[in-house]
Amino acid sequence: MFSKLLLNSLYGKLSANPAEYRSYIIIPPDKAAALADPKSTYSFAGELGPWALASRPLEDHLRRYYNVATGASITGYVRAMLWRAIHSSKGAMYCDTDSIACRGRGAAVRLGDALGLWKHEGDFDRAGIAGKKLYIFRGAGRPRFYKTAAKGAKLTHAELWRVAAGGAVEYRAEVPTYSIHKAPHFMDRTITKTTKGTR
Repeated sequence: MFSKLLLNSLYGKLSANPAEYRSYIIIPPDKAAALADPKSTYSFAGELGPWALASRPLEDHLRRYYNVATGASITGYVRAMLWRAIHSSKGAMYCDTDSIACRGRGAAVRLGDALGLWKHEGDFDRAGIAGKKLYIFRGAGRPRFYKTAAKGAKLTHAELWRVAAGGAVEYRAEVPTYSIHKAPHFMDRTITKTTKGTR
């Protein structure tokens, strides 16, 4: 399990594009004016609370291209595996990178605890699917259990059912959003359904 988590976390680095990266430093705000000097290798990049943020492109020796082909091959292999599993399943309703919600498991979906095998998350008798990473599944039997997702929000079961049925939920984040371009602020948004059908 440790190896799996480590490799899953690191393989994306194989495809990283260092041309998009920058070196950052935090400086006192009264020093930010000096960044306008043509001799300065840094430029003003924003504010970070009471501090100023300066950045510059990565130096050449820090720009490392690892192996884009390996990263793409891993992604392609897993997507092909998911595609075969979806087509061998009956009544697929939803899928994510590593999951399928369906009415019946197909031959390409091999269950088990070993790496690369699928895990059976449970049997469900009701589903509300509102969009990518926005769903609720109610477990069959007792005691009741739920499998839910609401990426970027913390919604109750009732709110998830409402959104999946075509309603809207006004959501205010519990913690502020931080950005180098503006002061910390709370995000308010309306969460609505982005896909068709509820079962």
